[in-house]
Amino acid sequence: MNPDRSRFEASETYWHRQASRFARLYRTWNPVLLGARLFLDGRQKVVGQWTPTAPAGTAVDVGCGSGEFAERLSASFGTVIGVDYSEQMLELARAWVRDPKVAFVRADCARLPLGGGHVDFLSALGLLDYVKDPAAALTEFSRVMKPGATGVLTIPKSPSLFAPLRWSQRFRSAVFGLPPIVNVLTRQQIRDLVTRAGLGIRGLSSLWTTMWIVHVRKI
Repeated sequence: MNPDRSRFEASETYWHRQASRFARLYRTWNPVLLGARLFLDGRQKVVGQWTPTAPAGTAVDVGCGSGEFAERLSASFGTVIGVDYSEQMLELARAWVRDPKVAFVRADCARLPLGGGHVDFLSALGLLDYVKDPAAALTEFSRVMKPGATGVLTIPKSPSLFAPLRWSQRFRSAVFGLPPIVNVLTRQQIRDLVTRAGLGIRGLSSLWTTMWIVHVRKI
């Protein structure tokens, strides 16, 4: 079997069967996972700086997981839509997020149930790591964004000091409870993908040498 396809299939299985395990990274405190918690807090600091406020606007969080970031977005937008492919994740999100401004729907990130030019802000945090076709996902993100709308994306970075740990699936699973990573991109690769999707890059930040945080704008 192709190793890339093997990682993708293992990742797919994880999201359908072990969603609650992953959700604990965001929702509970565990000293063993302190490094992961610090990493996520660092990511949130950058993402928060690039998240606008539009009380009458619509935000979409693609790959919303257990709904933590979608819930945060409800403080800045009138309507928030959390999208995830895993029904197990969505069940957790609906149980944990009670804000009436936030709705959760199941959909593929490359086939969003939204009209073109519908969204004021789009986030995809920790999603592009695992999708089969990141180019198709970015093209779909661009389609649903209004002209001038902004978004924040993350994707694993290459090169990275953490590369040996990244590719050790036994370590990722045992220590952090994480699925296999499918996509890792260089600075130029992420620029090319974003540009081909019809998006411009407003900011590109590296977190702990392991993740790109990308601030995009619909051209």
